[in-house]
Amino acid sequence: MNGGPAASCARARGVAEVLLTIDIPDDVMEGLKIRAACEVRAPEDQALWMIKCSLGMRQVSPDATLLSETLRSLWLRKGGTSTRKLARRIGEVTGEPVSHTTVSVALAGRRVVSWPVIERMVKVLGGDIEEFRALWMEAQK
Repeated sequence: MNGGPAASCARARGVAEVLLTIDIPDDVMEGLKIRAACEVRAPEDQALWMIKCSLGMRQVSPDATLLSETLRSLWLRKGGTSTRKLARRIGEVTGEPVSHTTVSVALAGRRVVSWPVIERMVKVLGGDIEEFRALWMEAQK
């Protein structure tokens, strides 16, 4: 290993692209692939998640990531309004306010927020409550 990750940035057609290169010993990578193959998610996704965990870039489980990705997808399909607007709408519709910070944390997947918050978000966004409850339950394990 050469001492850590290296990053490079290239500009193409006005879009910045960052490439992160990490030297990982073959035996470690093989272990990641084997562990990843045991998961339901694609091994490449799982291996990347494990690498991010080891670098401190991701602190949640793959199931928690799936929950936040599915919630974020629903939010984007419904227009992807600001987290402040969504938090305000949740309070208006459910009568139970939620902070915009909590909404942001749930969408970003930095941690798994409580079920009542997820339920209110899904209700306001018009999602399937049972689907999200199952995802939330898995993320709690």
